Amino acid sequence: MVQTSVLIRPATSTDADDIIRLWKACGLTRPWNDADADLHRLLDFTQAHVLVAQEQEARLDIAGSVVAQWDGHRGWISFLCVSDRHRHDGIGTLLIEQAERWLVNKGAPAIQLLIRNDNETVTGFYRKLGYGQVPSALWQKRYDGHTRQ
Repeated sequence: MVQTSVLIRPATSTDADDIIRLWKACGLTRPWNDADADLHRLLDFTQAHVLVAQEQEARLDIAGSVVAQWDGHRGWISFLCVSDRHRHDGIGTLLIEQAERWLVNKGAPAIQLLIRNDNETVTGFYRKLGYGQVPSALWQKRYDGHTRQ
C-alpha cells in the first residue's frame, strides 16, 4: 500500500534530469542509447504520455515514472521504475493504472510491455496486475551503428 502521499502527474522537460537519474538508478538505461534524447523525444511525442510520481509533501522527489505510448493499434508501457526508497509502497501500481487509463481512453484494445530477459524481479509484479507472456519474439534492426541487441 502507498505509505507516502504521492501525486501522479504528466512529466515536463524540467523533470528530465530527475527522471534520467531515476532510470539510471533503476537500471533502465543502456550505454548504446541516449537516455536524454529518448526522454525528450517521448516528451514531445503526442502519442506518448510520460508520467511521474512525486511526493506531495516534498514536491522535489520523483519517486517513479512510466511511459505509455499509443501506436494506433496497441498500447505500450515502458520505463516503469520506482526509486529504491519507495519500492513496495504501491507507486508502481498507481503509475501503471494511470498509464493504462490513458491508453484505454485512446482506444487501445490491448496493452503490451517488454521485459528484458534478465529482469526477473518484475514478472511477479506484472502478473499480479493481469499481464501475461504471449508467444512472440521481438526482432530488431538498428540504424544507429550499434550492433548490440
